[in-house]
Amino acid sequence: GTVSFSTKTVNFCVGMVSAPAEFATEMSIYPNPTTGMLNVTSNEEIDSIEIFNSIGTAVVSSKVAGNNSAIDMSNLPNGMYFVRVSTSNGIETVKVVLER
Repeated sequence: GTVSFSTKTVNFCVGMVSAPAEFATEMSIYPNPTTGMLNVTSNEEIDSIEIFNSIGTAVVSSKVAGNNSAIDMSNLPNGMYFVRVSTSNGIETVKVVLER
């Protein structure tokens, strides 16, 4: 039998929008899923960290002065939480799973 191949080149452009460097906050929240201790690091000074359960109730609220923090979630039941990190450049919310 005869095998034939056809190739086609497709050129496309993907638009990139980037914020000015002074507004770019790089943040890491790990490990996720976590077994209890949650680490938060940022290139911006963190003002506060709040953790909300799946129905929106605040279960942890912590004032932070620095670029990193460790949050102990070991007293909370397993489940999905929302971690809200506030910096001078804004607020970032990340979904975190707690499972032991």
